[in-house]
Amino acid sequence: MATTRPTLPLVLLVAGLLSSCGGEGGGSAASGENALDLSSATFVGRDACRSCHAAETAAWRGSHHDLALDVATDSTVIGDFDDASFSHLGITHRFFRRDGGYWVETEGPDGVMAEYRVTHVIGVEPLQQYLTPFSGGRLQTLPTTWDARPASEGGQRWYHIYGDERIEPDDPLFWTTVNQNWNHQCAECHSTDLRKGYRSGADTYRTEYEEIDVSCEACHGPASVHVERALAAEAGGTAYKTPPGGDLPVRLAPPPGAWMWSDRAGKPVRSAPPGSNRQIDTCARCHARRGAETSRFTYGEASFLDTHRPSTPRAPLYFHDGQILDEVYVYGSFLQSRMYQAGVLCSDCHEPHSNGTRAPGPLLCMTCHSAAVYDGPQHDFHPRAQAAGPSAPPYRRPAVDETPDCLSCHMTERTYMGVDDRGDHSFRIPRPDLTRTLGSPNACNGCHSEEGADWATDHLSEWYGSNHRGTLPHYGVALAAAAEGGPAWPQGLVEVIETDSLPAIVRAAAVEALA
Repeated sequence: MATTRPTLPLVLLVAGLLSSCGGEGGGSAASGENALDLSSATFVGRDACRSCHAAETAAWRGSHHDLALDVATDSTVIGDFDDASFSHLGITHRFFRRDGGYWVETEGPDGVMAEYRVTHVIGVEPLQQYLTPFSGGRLQTLPTTWDARPASEGGQRWYHIYGDERIEPDDPLFWTTVNQNWNHQCAECHSTDLRKGYRSGADTYRTEYEEIDVSCEACHGPASVHVERALAAEAGGTAYKTPPGGDLPVRLAPPPGAWMWSDRAGKPVRSAPPGSNRQIDTCARCHARRGAETSRFTYGEASFLDTHRPSTPRAPLYFHDGQILDEVYVYGSFLQSRMYQAGVLCSDCHEPHSNGTRAPGPLLCMTCHSAAVYDGPQHDFHPRAQAAGPSAPPYRRPAVDETPDCLSCHMTERTYMGVDDRGDHSFRIPRPDLTRTLGSPNACNGCHSEEGADWATDHLSEWYGSNHRGTLPHYGVALAAAAEGGPAWPQGLVEVIETDSLPAIVRAAAVEALA
């Protein structure tokens, strides 16, 4: 069957729907005659920030942003390179020290075993990956990965990133190809102000960055004007004052309003809307499955949707009902959620400098959702000897044979990169009825795997009534019909597009499917 390109009106409709995913965009905080000209601001590095922002610097130290990328040294490499080895699908990989460095012996692009020096490390927990240099300025991600989890959880071992799947040297996914190339695939989100420096004529890279990891200016933008003003105030013996609109290209100040309890709603509501999508735009640059529309991002001049093209929640990246399937990160899930529609921002749950949550596990949920209502068998109908939820960190999700908590039912996990369990940020109600009709998973049968979807559906109806929210018509039916090419799919998609109450990113997915 011949394929066709989407017509221009449909393309524009997708863009328009996505732009309604939030506020005014991601530019600088204010404009007009009182705003500073920040077009000439330059990067100054985190050392210029820490004297005034000691608490933020301390929180950032050791975070996943701090450890996103580093040079391979005795203080950064956590894998076992003490003449260790492991065999995988007939190939024995070896890890050793030589000439003061770290080396891996593994299969090369010609199918022959060879030795490769490790120059950089990516990440630290729950896994650490290793980079080795190739010609043309390339850094390639080695396929052998260190499982950094505790030994009690199956970690402290070497494993292959593709598990039990044999990737031959001529496969596009082999570790020496462009699909495992750091410059192209990884670098933008693991460093500050990265310039890929790809030269198409020579097919080479001259990749550069301001700082090797994700540091202050990766989110706030170049800070030279801010630092100059702060130092001038200090030298003059006056207190630093933030000017109208700020003096950073991306001002991430707390949004207007605050969360307050509403008796009418029976839950907290934000007293004023966030007013801007700036914070989510900033996070989305890396925490979204997306393609870049520009070779260089300019801080403060454009929103996320002006510079990047996010994937919408459609197969094969997502299940038909919008649950995460492929490695899609967070943005596309969160924009589907009731949390996002209510005005919740990333920083409401996550401390932005340490990257940790503001409370462990379900205790975070109870900061907004009443424990008296939601934390007990009166809500989830699972008897327990004591209230669910941990009393102190570290938090551990309940095992399948233990009493579930909020995250078990509303933030189910999928495992990526072999050992990395990531929660679905759409915070959805379990829908075993959609398991029957769409084949998508549900939280109930995730634990009660010996039972079927009918069993789970009957229990939910018994507990919450036959007309609870988990039985309402779902947009996934139309998206599934479109993917499968059924005769009724066009009208179903039109209905999704015209339903204003649905998340904008879902309606955009329907436009794409209709095209």
